[in-house]
Amino acid sequence: KHHQVANLPNYLIRYTMSSGGISQSKRQQQLSSRLKVQWHHRDFGNVHFYAGILKTAALWFMPVTLITSIKQILGGYKKR
Repeated sequence: KHHQVANLPNYLIRYTMSSGGISQSKRQQQLSSRLKVQWHHRDFGNVHFYAGILKTAALWFMPVTLITSIKQILGGYKKR
């Protein structure tokens, strides 16, 4: 089944980062769950498996303040 798609000139979603938000308060739990899912669906012959594991590991060790700064620069996120 095919669907028509288009790039819209407007932003439809605006993200805000909050140190009290669930993404920050449950960060380690989310990363742990993500790693479990990645490992469960592992494919040692696929380079994307290794890239995903490395990205999750990097996020695990990066300070939240650094990640927030990077997201603000790259995605225009606003910090609350």
